[in-house]
Amino acid sequence: MALEGLPTEEQLLTFAAGGERIVAQGRVAIVLCLLAIPLFQVLYYQKLDADTLTGLGAISIALLLSLTYFVLSRRQDSLRWLPYVTSLSDVTLISAALSVYLVLNKPHMAVNSRVIWDIYLLAIGATAFRPRRGVVVTTTLVAVAQYLTITLYADLHWNLNDPAWAPFYYGVFNWPTQISRVVLMVATGILALAIIREVSQLSHLAGTDSLTAIFNRTYFTLRIKEETERAHRYHHALTLVMVDIDHFKNINDALGHEYGDKALIQVARYLKNGLRSSDILFRYGGDELAILMPETGAQDARSIFKRILDSLQQIARQGRKLTVSAGIAPRPADAIGSESLIQAADKHLYAAKEHGRNCIMPTGQEPALPDAQA
Repeated sequence: MALEGLPTEEQLLTFAAGGERIVAQGRVAIVLCLLAIPLFQVLYYQKLDADTLTGLGAISIALLLSLTYFVLSRRQDSLRWLPYVTSLSDVTLISAALSVYLVLNKPHMAVNSRVIWDIYLLAIGATAFRPRRGVVVTTTLVAVAQYLTITLYADLHWNLNDPAWAPFYYGVFNWPTQISRVVLMVATGILALAIIREVSQLSHLAGTDSLTAIFNRTYFTLRIKEETERAHRYHHALTLVMVDIDHFKNINDALGHEYGDKALIQVARYLKNGLRSSDILFRYGGDELAILMPETGAQDARSIFKRILDSLQQIARQGRKLTVSAGIAPRPADAIGSESLIQAADKHLYAAKEHGRNCIMPTGQEPALPDAQA
């Protein structure tokens, strides 16, 4: 039995890929490898022709941009637009390098380049690291459109097969060759989409709990660190709620583990339906659930969870009422860092159990924990 409203593909792929920062690191490494190609040609042939010089210039600029994007990838607020900007700038830089040949009156080098055009395939293939299919599709279409524009311009403005161009060091011009290049670009984009689909499925298995279909503890550990860092950076509120089903062991003992599983699924469904879209629900372990509520203070979190707790009063399993206890820990009132925030929420959850269960602690009247710890 599974819940509706599975974690989003973007969230799961961010978990699996390690975020945009790993992508940025990979780009720097790839560009450094590409830089070795023209450098090898210079050392091997002992000469610096126009093709190699243009390749060196393009890759050097790409390296500078890659380092810039790596710095930007550390900013959480840039992750929505950064994948599009970086991917599109990659293919645009390649097209700009080929266009330089047209300006230099070397059209054959633009349409038959043996150094620069291959980088299109790497740039399109690298979009497989992105969590969005839109990045792959957009980048592939832009790359194809730019290259076809360059090719059409060269074919219309020069007689590329005029004997005056002989000897044809970069080969004669023919459209079948150019079309095959475009097909390869599209095929690379399709391959990137297939990789994203496969990673999405694997990420779903790695990041969700198989019983309740909500996020699991592995993803919780990653996400709470990201949320506490974001809250610290932008001085936003953040509240963690730890939830435990009351007398869950008795339910398992009296009715069996199958009924216990169904009770856990039902509670998870009520929690998920009662939370806002910005709140994130996890199975922390056993019958314990965790809720991250970004940009939410303790009072708002308590009000939201109080409504959920009231609705839970309607749940019953084999004549037994299902109730929960909850501990609420706001940042920075109770704690600063992720580990101490978990400890604070657990402490309040334990207090709720000691208080008689089926309640939220603190109630809102008590002072916060005496000393917030990092």
